[in-house]
Amino acid sequence: MGQHLTIRVLSRADLIFSKLYAMCDRREDIRDLLAMQVTDDELHIAGQQVKDKDDNPNWPEWVDICISEIIEERGSNDAS
Repeated sequence: MGQHLTIRVLSRADLIFSKLYAMCDRREDIRDLLAMQVTDDELHIAGQQVKDKDDNPNWPEWVDICISEIIEERGSNDAS
């Protein structure tokens, strides 16, 4: 924050949530999540939030599939 300019950005957790949510609809967002080096813990937390955002009964399973794809592409890392 400066005297004349204030810049607001999403927190890391909010950005991971929004990218995971978008990835479940458009696959290209996986690149951003991989570049962010998301951890398993971050994916788990974001996944729980994303699962609540769609009424399709298959949505939670689809979110899990997307998370599995990220982990497979990234390789497992359990570091937080």
